[in-house]
Order: sequence, then C-alpha cells, then structure tokens
Amino acid sequence: LRDYRFYGRDMSHPSGEAVDYIWEKFQETYFDVPTRQLVNTIQRIQQGVAHRALHPNTLSHRSFVAKHLNQMKELEEQFSFLDFSEERQQLNQSGHFRSGE
Repeated sequence: LRDYRFYGRDMSHPSGEAVDYIWEKFQETYFDVPTRQLVNTIQRIQQGVAHRALHPNTLSHRSFVAKHLNQMKELEEQFSFLDFSEERQQLNQSGHFRSGE
C-alpha cells in the first residue's frame, strides 16, 4: 500500500480505494465462500437501500424495492442473527414503499 493512490488528499489517511482493497484481501483470507456470498448479498441490499430513485412512484421502482424487502426477509429467516429493521425503516421513511400499497 505504498502507492499514492492508496492515500487520501492529506497523504496520511487511507483512500476509499485502499479500504476496499484491504477489505477484499481480508475477506479472501478469513471468509469461506458462503460467508463471502452472504456479505456480497448484504452489500447489494445496503446499496439498494441507499439508492435514491428519480421516479419513486413507478412500477419498476416499486418492484426494485419489493425485491430488496423480500431478500431481507429471506436472509433474516435463514440467518437468525441478521436484522434488517433499520433498512426496512429507511425504505419506509423515504417514501419508497409502504406496506399495503
């Protein structure tokens, strides 16, 4: 990590690229394949929750949100230690999806 691209503007702290590189190497070393797959799925869900749609009232966006809510439910059922209540709340508060619609 001596390459300048791994440092932030202040040249003291790691850049986002460095953090991603270290996280990738950490996963490769310490996580088995099923754990890496689970982590990737959770990251995709979190990216979906963070996504801000230009047209949130469209059918395609509603299906996008429903797909992510379904993935959260399935993972919580499969892995009892997971809790996506905050992510669900974010989707509901942002107006992306309301149950019963």
